[in-house]
Amino acid sequence: MRTIGMLAAVVVLMSGLTGCAGTESKDGVAGEPKLEAPKPPPEQKNFDVWIGTWNYEGEAKDTPIGPAAKFTGKCIGRAILDGFFFELKWEEKDWQSVDVYWYDAGGKTYRYQELGSDGVAAFGSGTWNGGTWTAAWSSVLQGVEYRFRSQCIVAADGKSVTINVEISADGKTWTPAWEIKMKR
Repeated sequence: MRTIGMLAAVVVLMSGLTGCAGTESKDGVAGEPKLEAPKPPPEQKNFDVWIGTWNYEGEAKDTPIGPAAKFTGKCIGRAILDGFFFELKWEEKDWQSVDVYWYDAGGKTYRYQELGSDGVAAFGSGTWNGGTWTAAWSSVLQGVEYRFRSQCIVAADGKSVTINVEISADGKTWTPAWEIKMKR
């Protein structure tokens, strides 16, 4: 009997709490709280330039992480999670990755995370200046932490992007890692 009484008390308490959770009344009765859905910061809209499907070709340079090679693929960009985050999915013949970008209003900076089908994860940050995205990140590859920096320049018409990436093992000496040309 005590269990049934406790269960009834929990049900009554929970129903009372859900009734006070601040839901908006249907008729807008004065005094009842009205909750507004949170909105992404305006800085998040900078990623909208990437919305859509892009085809790309690139050239990897000979670096400590791999030999020179050419590659092609497709990249799909979209806003996710009510616009608070932006996702880029990269797809090549034998490799895929998912990148997530967001504006950290508290830190007043853009953040970035990439997860690849090769098991590699990258974490970094970046800035927008007009149509240019400049980013820096680090990743552990083959047991060594490397630093990367890139500059992505979006054409004025929004239909093409040029990406140049550099790599460093010490954060002081930088060498070209790859170049990518993207088109809608």
